[in-house]
Amino acid sequence: MLHSIVMLNAITPIHNGAGEGLGVIDRPIVRERITNFPYIQGSSIKGVLKDAYRSRINKDELDIIFGPDEGDKHSSAVAFGDANLLFMPVRSLKGGFVWATTPLILYRFLRIIEMAGLSNSNKFPGLKLLLGKPEIHSGMSSVIITPEADNLLLITIGQNTRIVLEEYPLLANSLDELKQFAEETAPFIFSTPSSEFLIEEFKKRLVILPAEIFAYFVTHATEVVPNIKIDPATGTSTEGLRYSEYLPAETVLYCLFGFDRSRQAKGEPYNEDKVKQIFLQHFPNRIQIGADETKGKGFVELSVIGGKDEPGDNKPQA
Repeated sequence: MLHSIVMLNAITPIHNGAGEGLGVIDRPIVRERITNFPYIQGSSIKGVLKDAYRSRINKDELDIIFGPDEGDKHSSAVAFGDANLLFMPVRSLKGGFVWATTPLILYRFLRIIEMAGLSNSNKFPGLKLLLGKPEIHSGMSSVIITPEADNLLLITIGQNTRIVLEEYPLLANSLDELKQFAEETAPFIFSTPSSEFLIEEFKKRLVILPAEIFAYFVTHATEVVPNIKIDPATGTSTEGLRYSEYLPAETVLYCLFGFDRSRQAKGEPYNEDKVKQIFLQHFPNRIQIGADETKGKGFVELSVIGGKDEPGDNKPQA
């Protein structure tokens, strides 16, 4: 089986709903049971992409790649993994915001890179260097920033210099290896011709947080929006508010796609190279996923790692 990694960059907030909530939030997002990290199910990604491909390829190819609408005939030739969290935007007292991650997430990302067979390529050599530094470990107590972030994000509190995320002043240290990783990653996240500004900002604003701090932000720093309650029987507003949770805009996720031979009983079989070729040739550069589509939520920019050698070589269709 061949693999590619797909990066998902939230252009607008995403509500990947988990049904009715039991607490203050009426409509929470889906989260991992153990880590509480938000994610998007592979089945949701597959469904949205299948709709996008209906106008891009013929029905035979559509059935080969995604499986026929009559699901008892044969399975799809592409395996769609869950989209896991990589970077989450967090408010900063100075500089506006940062893209935050934590060592566990980076180690998970490295594992997926190795599963995709990309660890021996020229992609992300800085990630291994970064994770090999003694400063990056599960019990780390300070925030890791890039050297360029000193003037952008740090403020002086008394005689100490700190980065203030949400309401928390935190000790920060810089690493050149984080800068290298940011430079390697940014072109795959922001892959459109107009992304130069965001690429440069990402290089300055990427930070690594201690596990406990990141866990707090990922739980309490999502976007929660009040909406008027609607009576399902009448379709009219009713007393009170209904609170919906969203992954904020600029959240970055990634997922692993696998390409196998076609499984249809009739016609010429396609090997995994042909399946991957067709899939990536017609790959969209954006989709809309999750609920509240009519409110402009869920727009996501997509890019592929492991399609061709460089980010600019695999320009997807609009």
